[in-house]
Amino acid sequence: MPQFRKLDLERLLGQVRYSAGAPWIQHLATLGLSDCRLAHFGCAGGAQTLALMWVLDASEAWGIDRSIDQARKTMCNARQWVCESILALPYESQAALTWWEDQVPLFLKQKRFPVMVKERDIAHPIRPYQLPDRYFDLACCSHLLYHILGEQGKEAVVSAVREMIRVTKPGGWIVVDEPDEGVVQRYREFLEQAGLDVCRVDVDETVIQAGEKLTASTYYCQFRGR
Repeated sequence: MPQFRKLDLERLLGQVRYSAGAPWIQHLATLGLSDCRLAHFGCAGGAQTLALMWVLDASEAWGIDRSIDQARKTMCNARQWVCESILALPYESQAALTWWEDQVPLFLKQKRFPVMVKERDIAHPIRPYQLPDRYFDLACCSHLLYHILGEQGKEAVVSAVREMIRVTKPGGWIVVDEPDEGVVQRYREFLEQAGLDVCRVDVDETVIQAGEKLTASTYYCQFRGR
């Protein structure tokens, strides 16, 4: 009988819940994307990908990053901890059963993990893995384009957005959440240069230490197809 990894699973769920509380993820719930296929570019450690899947009740989620070691570890650990928990729960107390029912997301309870992680650089989409054309209902990223802008320049940002367009179904959504860095809606020009119409922008403000304020803009673009 494997050890019940409840504390490990709770720690992961805490990270997922924290990510799910991000305003841009909460706003996605208003787009009617239930049971969608989503591509999360810049998935990093993977908790945000699981949060997106949870909030949207997605049928399939792909986490894409140029380094996926941590994301792969997160997914493997989640599978392990959930399976161990399922095996251990019949021998646990009623409190553990109540925790399982109340706290664990449905897709984890069902042992349904349609989550894939793929290693690639979105700014150079030819290598090393080709994503399917017009496959996803939602392509999204958060705090990714500003890294590309700083490291590789404007043309690389436009290339990255075009790759998000390529993999999105007509009628699907492309959502980009990026820090303003002192320039309100600074990424609109890149989205429009790539051929998208920005239909909505949300600006969220966070107060960090010493009263300093950080703003981020979330851009919503519905891909009409061409």
